[in-house]
Amino acid sequence: MFLFIRILYSLLTLVMVWHCTKCVIHSKKDVDAIVEAEISNCQHKAGLGVVVVSRNNNGRGIAQNLSYTKAFGFKNIEEKTLADEDTMFCIGSLTKHFTTTLILHLLELMQKKGYRQYSLQSPITEIDPALNFSGSQFVNTTLEDIMSHRTGIAEVFGQFWVGYHKNVSRQNLTVIAAKLPRLADNRAKYIYNNHVFTVAGHVAEILGEVLLNRPVSWEELVQKFLFDPLRINSLVKFAGNNFSSGEKLATPYLTKNGEYHRLDDNVLTLIEPAGPAGSLCMSPKAMKIWMDFLIERGYSSAYLPPKPFANYSLYKRMPIVSPSSITETWEPRVCFPSHKGLKAFRVSGSRSFTMNEYIRERREHAGYGLGWIASKHRGYRSLDHSGGFYNYLSLLSVFPDQNISIFTSSAGPYTTTTRNLLWRVHYNIFDHLMGLPPSIPEKCINHSLSPVGVSHTNKTPVVKVDVKNYAGTYYHPVHGLLAVETSAEPASGLNLIWGAMETPVLSAVHRRLCVNCASMEFCGGCPIRMHSEAIRDPTGRSCSSHVTATSRISSCPLL
Repeated sequence: MFLFIRILYSLLTLVMVWHCTKCVIHSKKDVDAIVEAEISNCQHKAGLGVVVVSRNNNGRGIAQNLSYTKAFGFKNIEEKTLADEDTMFCIGSLTKHFTTTLILHLLELMQKKGYRQYSLQSPITEIDPALNFSGSQFVNTTLEDIMSHRTGIAEVFGQFWVGYHKNVSRQNLTVIAAKLPRLADNRAKYIYNNHVFTVAGHVAEILGEVLLNRPVSWEELVQKFLFDPLRINSLVKFAGNNFSSGEKLATPYLTKNGEYHRLDDNVLTLIEPAGPAGSLCMSPKAMKIWMDFLIERGYSSAYLPPKPFANYSLYKRMPIVSPSSITETWEPRVCFPSHKGLKAFRVSGSRSFTMNEYIRERREHAGYGLGWIASKHRGYRSLDHSGGFYNYLSLLSVFPDQNISIFTSSAGPYTTTTRNLLWRVHYNIFDHLMGLPPSIPEKCINHSLSPVGVSHTNKTPVVKVDVKNYAGTYYHPVHGLLAVETSAEPASGLNLIWGAMETPVLSAVHRRLCVNCASMEFCGGCPIRMHSEAIRDPTGRSCSSHVTATSRISSCPLL
């Protein structure tokens, strides 16, 4: 009986696809219509870059050939200047797969040139012996572990929002990462960790120094080995200490009380020195060339010389990086934690689901590769990664078996609604390219005033304390120096001075205050969990560490 229902459901799906004549993209205007409808649906105003690349090569794939690059909305809302395909958007964690691709390429070059052989399975402490100190969490940790977020080491995300002290180098950051507490055994659990991933950029610098016989930065290596051959250096920037927004960058915005507010440009420098985890900013035009490069598995027409070139046919067969350096990053290394699947969603029209529920359903059996999340959409293998960067939100998807890639990037605000917009555009475009009926909820579900992942409900009981007991300067093994000062506004309050900008980042008034503890409780229950070492506060109370035991994940059933 169950088999009969499965067959009947499959036949009904085929019939729906056969009759879905309006579900096919015939031209770029059809893509315009999809994106514009979603922008209207989600009430989006800030700049939005969209790229679609579809290659029906050698009979592979179903969709037609399509190259689409366009920007929507305002590059600057106040000045009413429009975004275009040369407008740059900061792509955040999409940077990670650029880093992993670079490292695989450098490993191959090391092998070809006869240098010391390293691989994805090489221990980090072997590549950089300076990390092999007493208490280092990187003992028995491999390069592959770091790039797939399976080290079991706790993330300390707060530093990305306030910036590192100016004296913290990338080398210093790798040592800090090695001192972070462990939440799970190595390779036992997926724990996303920007600090630890930055170590991959440090490894790239070590390999690059051997190949070029001189000290070299991760930024220079990405330019030399990836962007120079693709001829996109002028269309790309690296956020960091030397970052200048210039006229090409889409102005990032946040929302407050329903109004758009421009983000301070200085905030875009705060990611230094963790650039390998998320500092790239690039235009839709540059991203289109990169997506072509991914779909062609390391080859690119941008790499070709003019046809009169004597060895044109030979040159045409030369990849920028080997196909295996591309496809190896797509293979999942660790599974996402399983949860109860929304099985009812698989039956079309059973009930309305939010985009968050839809994303959660697809990732029930997903895994993480090297800078990519591997899962399935409507039975088709998909690879994607999102990136958040100080109110920028980006999303890149690759459907390798159909040779389709879709990219969207918004200049804010960093809200659930903006995230919904990006996912909706991706799924709608893919479904139309494949001639499939729509698979996502009709409404965007507007939450424009609610930042992603932040609850406005504060259940922490108010406890009156003498705030003067907490004022002072503190040292933390991860965050460095933190200053707590009393404030006149609000009255009898406290400010935390922390990070690169050396300005107050959090305030507390008559609330539980435990300055250096693992959960940073002093902000009154807001969801900032630092997972750091336990240190006593000025009143003598001990702050407990939030280290929990976990069980090993054995396999990803779907993958």
